[in-house]
Amino acid sequence: MRKLVCCLAGLDPSGGAGLQADIEAVGAMGAHACVCATALTVQTVNAVQSYQVVDAQLLTAQLHTLAAAMPFRVIKSGMLGNAANAAVLQAYLAAQPQPLTYVCDPVMAANSGGNLGDGNELRAAYAQLMPYVTLLTPNTLELAALTNCHDELAAVKRLSDMGAKAILLKGGHADSASSHISNRLYVLGDLQLELVLPRQPGQYHGTGCSLAAAIAGLLAQGHSLNNAVSHAHVWLQSAVRRAELMQPGDQQHLLNRWG
Repeated sequence: MRKLVCCLAGLDPSGGAGLQADIEAVGAMGAHACVCATALTVQTVNAVQSYQVVDAQLLTAQLHTLAAAMPFRVIKSGMLGNAANAAVLQAYLAAQPQPLTYVCDPVMAANSGGNLGDGNELRAAYAQLMPYVTLLTPNTLELAALTNCHDELAAVKRLSDMGAKAILLKGGHADSASSHISNRLYVLGDLQLELVLPRQPGQYHGTGCSLAAAIAGLLAQGHSLNNAVSHAHVWLQSAVRRAELMQPGDQQHLLNRWG
């Protein structure tokens, strides 16, 4: 049987990010994604126009019904939308007799533009989730937003002290003029792995969702953290190289996660 990953994220109608990205990325790694919708969004590959967060009671029902029918041991979260939905996930994780593997992609804004929740509210909500996090996957903007700190090492230490076991810091936003992207994996606050990747021309929709979900799919199958992170990066580079602009004038490429 394929291993299960429960993905909590918003619905992106373009299919580029959110739940569809999670389903495709987990599937590409050979695992199966069962999903809980946290929000409905109105967006394209170019911009988020609006969104509506799913009621916390409905999210609770989704999560517990899935867990009873499909006993997963790995959870991946993307957009949570508000503190109430983060509290649903925190309560579920706290109630488990054995810790689950939890990959947290702390989505607070879309790459295409537009906030996906109140920043102050989400910062406090994510702080409550940190003790349960196996791997946190912020970009540099999210790292600063989560910690109110713009020094990378100090921010990583702060999140590690809050309980996050490992942090994969994505450097795509750090220096857009650079020809390379540096992603760094910190484990218990210490640098464990650095992946230097060629920067592809243009912009891409759903890379963060896809990377975190791919790592979750590999962890579900028993890969070590280092191997899962490394393998997921190789796969993501291929998906980016196959990406397409779906319409003339689009600002962001749509990843091809199946090619």
